[in-house]
Amino acid sequence: MRITITRTQRLHMMGMKGVLLLLLWGIGSAFIVPSEGVQTDLLSTKISIELKDATYPEAMALLEQEGGFNFVYSPDALDQLGKVTIKLQQEPLKKALDKLFNGNPLKYKEMDKDTIVIFKDKE
Repeated sequence: MRITITRTQRLHMMGMKGVLLLLLWGIGSAFIVPSEGVQTDLLSTKISIELKDATYPEAMALLEQEGGFNFVYSPDALDQLGKVTIKLQQEPLKKALDKLFNGNPLKYKEMDKDTIVIFKDKE
């Protein structure tokens, strides 16, 4: 017994396979979510700065200038922190922020490819 498939039937089957592959890809990619501890490109940006007795807003402005990204924060939250002295040589931004905010009630979260929000921790 010989089964013959016409050109139209072959094209239809190929189209159905393509739709199925797209559907499976879409479903699979919906479940790919970065975990909370995963370091992103922005937080991996290498930073070199040296500050002595600078205010936190001054430190944030220098970090923005060096790294080419933006911070969003309430100036009141940073003004209350006093002065900071720090020296970093090619350190990831994540490490720089951890050092700057060590012992302070501030946290940070990356919002998109070039913006980090700084906020007070609710304790």
